[in-house]
Amino acid sequence: MGKTKVYELLAILDFSNVRKRMSVIVRTPENRVMLFCKGADTTLCQLLHPSCRAIRDVTMGHLDDFASEGLRTLMVAYRELDSSFFCAWSKKHSEACLSLANRENKISRVYEEIEKDLMVSVRKPGTNWKHDGGQQSAD
Repeated sequence: MGKTKVYELLAILDFSNVRKRMSVIVRTPENRVMLFCKGADTTLCQLLHPSCRAIRDVTMGHLDDFASEGLRTLMVAYRELDSSFFCAWSKKHSEACLSLANRENKISRVYEEIEKDLMVSVRKPGTNWKHDGGQQSAD
């Protein structure tokens, strides 16, 4: 059996029908700050880092096949964050959440600042997803 790891939850970026995604920001046991985003494939594909272009194109082909069969799909993507960048972003996020005027717009802009240049997490059937993007056989 695997070893249990505990992640510290730093922030939750709420789901909305407009955003079609939600994210969490965590600190890993290795002290890395990571953003994990889950949402509609068409939405997340627009937020991927340019280095993911080839895998995005292949993945979207598969997702189109699934959709033609009537299956709903979600995508998971991630981004490692520099600690100083996260600290600065966290202050902006707090200010937006406490704002009395245009709170929703301010929060949306702050979310957009951090939910970009994501890396795609691809999972083959019969495997379990691991946070480092690796594959592991299903038991």
